[in-house]
Amino acid sequence: MALRVAVAVLACNLPIAVSSSSVKVPLERKVAKLGDASDRILKTYYVGTIHIGDADAPPQEMQVSFETASGSVVLDSTRCQSPACLKHHRYAPSHAVELNRRGQAVEHGEMATLEMDFNEEGNASGKVQGGMLRDTICLGVKPNSACASVGMLAAATMTDEPFSELPVDGIVGLSLKGLSISTHFNFVDRLTDVTGLSPTFGLFLPPHGASGSGEISFGG
Repeated sequence: MALRVAVAVLACNLPIAVSSSSVKVPLERKVAKLGDASDRILKTYYVGTIHIGDADAPPQEMQVSFETASGSVVLDSTRCQSPACLKHHRYAPSHAVELNRRGQAVEHGEMATLEMDFNEEGNASGKVQGGMLRDTICLGVKPNSACASVGMLAAATMTDEPFSELPVDGIVGLSLKGLSISTHFNFVDRLTDVTGLSPTFGLFLPPHGASGSGEISFGG
């Protein structure tokens, strides 16, 4: 199975505010150089924190980019020995449930390949291959957290370019179900189903050229 997405990234390790109607995640600005040696560009990311794992395992903290051109979650994982994976914090899926693309539990997770473009010029593209599984993703820290069991792709291999230069451990897609592997892999859909939050999100970023952090709000 192969999917292609053009990644519009936001890309935090700051406190997360949770209310009864919304979850607000501060976003930290980070800059990376992407592209080959003859055509390097600076790319700005706004990065946020998620925690992964259920009550049976300590939560794993991952720094991710929230992006709007995909509907799926893709994480560096301990199953990946590619140099690009080894440069980041890797998710250990020891308590995860293996899935097929229909979201059904199986003995061995179905594999998928994602092709990702990280800028409009197309000179920062790469591929990730990984296994499908399900685990609990939380925004915030218990007891003030919003959590949902979500299907995701745990990387097994990834290209060195551009992933070795990205200042994140994975991506969380915020798009509609049509850009997910299937409904069970859509982050916004699963989050709203489980928590009762409104299926909306809002984004604040500083003006171009200005310093400071941003914020993404789920549910209002």
